Amino acid sequence: MLEHLLAQEAAGQPLLLEPSARQALLDYHWPGNVRQLRNVLRTLAALCDDGCIRLGDLPASIRQAQLQTQVLPAPVQSSVAGPLDDAERSALLAALQAQHWHMTHTAEQLGISRNTLYRKLRKHGIERCEQG
Repeated sequence: MLEHLLAQEAAGQPLLLEPSARQALLDYHWPGNVRQLRNVLRTLAALCDDGCIRLGDLPASIRQAQLQTQVLPAPVQSSVAGPLDDAERSALLAALQAQHWHMTHTAEQLGISRNTLYRKLRKHGIERCEQG
């Protein structure tokens, strides 16, 4: 699809995509979908002097996204929780410790059902401590 759109936007001008530029275009998120891709390709075709589009010819936002994907590992489910998740996790742990990990009492203290308590524990990766 990328080559097809580039050929359309180049209007018959033969253009080659350097592999790193091609990969950056393929990896980019494209929040504006095909319309945004077409606009970028049209601009690249218009500004291309030597028939080859290189990584350095791409807009800064696309180059920066490419650099981030090279430097950062692919995101796994984020372990960094937001402030509300952190607060909920802390409240759960405090209530569990105050009730000596008695689930029924903890759920009653929090005003939730035991099923909801267990669901929240799974969500936050909290496992019952083995008490010596």
